[in-house]
Amino acid sequence: MKPRGSTALTVLVLVLIAVGLVVAACGGEETTTTVAAVTTTTQAVTTTTQAITTTTEATTTTTVGRLGELVWRFQTGGRIGFPPGLAPIIADGVLYFGSEDSYFYAVDIQSGKENWKFQAGGPILSAPSISDGVVYFGALDNCLYAVDIQSGVEKWKFQTGGTVGSPAVSAGVVCFGSMDTFLYAVDVQSGTEKWKFQTDDALVGCPAISGGVVYFGWVGPGEGWSEYLSAVDLQTGAERWKLKTGSTYAIKIESAPVIADGVAYVADSGGYLYAVDIQSGEQKWKAETLGGGFWSAASPAVSDGVVCFGSQDACLYAADIQNGTEKWRFQTGGQISCSPVISDGLVYFGSEDGYLYVLDTQTGQEKWRFKTDDAILSSPVFSAGVVYFGSNDTYFYAVK
Repeated sequence: MKPRGSTALTVLVLVLIAVGLVVAACGGEETTTTVAAVTTTTQAVTTTTQAITTTTEATTTTTVGRLGELVWRFQTGGRIGFPPGLAPIIADGVLYFGSEDSYFYAVDIQSGKENWKFQAGGPILSAPSISDGVVYFGALDNCLYAVDIQSGVEKWKFQTGGTVGSPAVSAGVVCFGSMDTFLYAVDVQSGTEKWKFQTDDALVGCPAISGGVVYFGWVGPGEGWSEYLSAVDLQTGAERWKLKTGSTYAIKIESAPVIADGVAYVADSGGYLYAVDIQSGEQKWKAETLGGGFWSAASPAVSDGVVCFGSQDACLYAADIQNGTEKWRFQTGGQISCSPVISDGLVYFGSEDGYLYVLDTQTGQEKWRFKTDDAILSSPVFSAGVVYFGSNDTYFYAVK
């Protein structure tokens, strides 16, 4: 385990970068580990869905085969998918997502009607994870929440010393990072801490769990400051290996690694995508965008021999999964800050130009697009021919 090396100033700056606004939160205190008493804060069901059958505005892009059709949209009281890259989740016909308005929502995917909403103690700036009828998510009040997916009633909450990142759940353990520099492992039944692993800087990304091992990126001292990808045991927190991937403090791995066929694919904020063997921790290859540039903090998508990822240069890239060689790139009108999703040979992603794009995974040819009224930072999810995503215009969309 590493000695704690971050300062209160560093954490404050990172919080302001992550949330884009100044919010009164319980930062700067010593780390505490408590399980709060269960309280019921489920809100009365309200109807804010608009059923719409019209298509999007016309576009002059000749490669568009058709325009996306809006099935419904659901309005919240704040931006959805902020900070960038947050993804909703679908389970048993219900869509679960958080908003900057401090509410966590459960919405029926067929009708777009709200099943319930839960009020957290601050803006919800993490993606949810679901296991055994419970949804887990973090909020700006430094807490991880466990909420029953049927009733919207809180089961427990776990407090840390900093803003909580997106969790991952496996084998009765929920893992998540915090801006207090720790990676936490919490028992899903009791909400009590199993172990914590200390790094040297705020943990803002989401871990990935595969085969009883937790994979995550962090920054620590080592030739100045260095960027690492680490693997720790899910049950004990013991470190199995770590790989140094960069040597600049400003460059971080802020996304969850994507595990496929024994390889972890992870992007950093400095323009590189890494492929790492998960057994040995050895780098297989790394790829760079043209001229470098800064990639988004979102995760790549892997399918059919292709890894797709977005960039702040407004392009979506596709690289060969074996060696990282670029296959194609697609230019949009704004930065791409969300994770793409691949289904049935198509890749879906949003851009800060306000469009959701759908491309052929192998060729990069555009199939259709859909326009919202603000930047799309939320990562999409796909189910039964419909793509679901949030926008900074405060709406959650269902489009086909």
